[in-house]
Amino acid sequence: MANICKNTITVVGLKESPDTFLKAFSKAVFSLDLDDLDPSWWGATEDASGWYSKLVEEYREEGCYAAKYCILYPEAPFSKLGVVAPRFYVETKWKPPVNELITASEQFPELTFHMHWLVMQDGPIGQVVVCNGGIVEQCLRLGSWYLFDDLRYPYATLLDAHLPFTLAQHAALRLDNAIYDVRSLKEVLEDERFIKSRSRPFSASRNQEKTDKVLAGLTALLDSMRLQIDNLDFSGVLLEESDLHADESGDRAGEEVLYEKREA
Repeated sequence: MANICKNTITVVGLKESPDTFLKAFSKAVFSLDLDDLDPSWWGATEDASGWYSKLVEEYREEGCYAAKYCILYPEAPFSKLGVVAPRFYVETKWKPPVNELITASEQFPELTFHMHWLVMQDGPIGQVVVCNGGIVEQCLRLGSWYLFDDLRYPYATLLDAHLPFTLAQHAALRLDNAIYDVRSLKEVLEDERFIKSRSRPFSASRNQEKTDKVLAGLTALLDSMRLQIDNLDFSGVLLEESDLHADESGDRAGEEVLYEKREA
């Protein structure tokens, strides 16, 4: 049985409807016409009429447990600080469809694709950013879904750098990432796999009083970070080039008025 690779693809710069784009994207990546699927390719005996709609409905109800190989499913869009980008989920065998995505991106040169992927059960995990038939950047980590993997193999998302955030928004995102890191650490200590671990000597030797103190400290730290971050505003501090040009235009206009007064 093939290892499952779970892939989430975010599309940056899309102007048309994600539903319309999805059909063209499926043909470009997997050569699959979502309006004319043959269920027998996936070992199904169902009526082919409207089969993709049925698959999407199953996915919405059951999540990734209902996913079929190489079928693209609409996901909740990425949304931060007013920036929204459509997302799609797809499962493949053994490895992420990086080469397929590179080839498909040639048909959509105006778009940038970010793919986050995880090979079950033991990894690896990674990201790739693709645009106009080439890899812009990528990363690969040894982590998977295990309890301590986020601690052992941390990595930042590559997506934010390719979205139309302002410099001030990027600063806010860095603080948001800091909160995420602390919250992830706290979640490890609150995870049932940690609390009820049967693995000795770790569970038996753990200092529970100190563990409770650490959790309380992390909770207090998160509350403090959220409070302080809410009071920070980088607009007017971290400027865009357009802001600088606007200031320069204002300075030049002021200099011209001053020069005219002196001449008069």
